[in-house]
Amino acid sequence: MSERQEIEAFAAAFSRLLAGDTSMLKCTRCGKPGSCGCWVRCSCGWSAEAGKPCRNPETTRCSTKVQFGVYNRRTRRYEPRDGAV
Repeated sequence: MSERQEIEAFAAAFSRLLAGDTSMLKCTRCGKPGSCGCWVRCSCGWSAEAGKPCRNPETTRCSTKVQFGVYNRRTRRYEPRDGAV
């Protein structure tokens, strides 16, 4: 494939994506094409893994942190229950 053909293929795929066609995307967790239940939208606008608080460092009380996190009085922030970041 020549460089020009690669650029044209990328432009075509990118224009499909901008038009709302997400059929070529795959989940980064399970690899399933299209939509799956691995990710949820947080109230801060970020996406979070299902069942875990989001990783947005700018927020302290967004929906997934309150639902799935543990409040740390010392740092005054919600942190993941399992201690992982």
